[in-house]
Amino acid sequence: LWGKDLTFKDCNVIMNGIGSTPYTAEWNWQAICASKDSELNLINSNMTMDGTNAGNAHAIYFTGNDKLNLTNSTLSIKNYNHALEWDGGDGGYNINLIDSTFTSNHNRSGFTGTFVVKAENSNINVINNIGNGSNGSHFELINSLVDFSSNGSHGLSAGNLTINNSTVTANSNGGNGIHVTGKLEVTNNSTVTIAN
Repeated sequence: LWGKDLTFKDCNVIMNGIGSTPYTAEWNWQAICASKDSELNLINSNMTMDGTNAGNAHAIYFTGNDKLNLTNSTLSIKNYNHALEWDGGDGGYNINLIDSTFTSNHNRSGFTGTFVVKAENSNINVINNIGNGSNGSHFELINSLVDFSSNGSHGLSAGNLTINNSTVTANSNGGNGIHVTGKLEVTNNSTVTIAN
């Protein structure tokens, strides 16, 4: 995205078997690369990414001060190495969901790195991933339905985790169901279920 914003509005975006579209050899392992100071926006849109036959590619890679914004939209990523991955450099990796759904199904992991995730009136499904569902992002969940289940290692591994009037399930993960290294808040009639 080269520091620019890309918006899909009232669209269906389908990416099947897309390994990479390399501009240079440095970026030849990502289907989408969000370079520094860029945004990917979905508005009233549905985007599906299926990494079957895409080699060892990662789905969406963030490099610094990037935003993924979903409004009344869905983003589904499956069969990639990582669904959402950060570079680890400059920080500022923000994911915002409003009236939307994000699904990571059967990737290596769902959220790789430290994102700041805010979901309002939304659904997050991070299921059947080979490794961690997440590994250290900060989550603020408001009026949302969230499932981190059946992942090979940790389910919902977070820095700070706020669950506000939301339902969170983390069942049948290979490691911890929910692992929080910072502050955990469960408020306003929220339900949290962890089993197996």
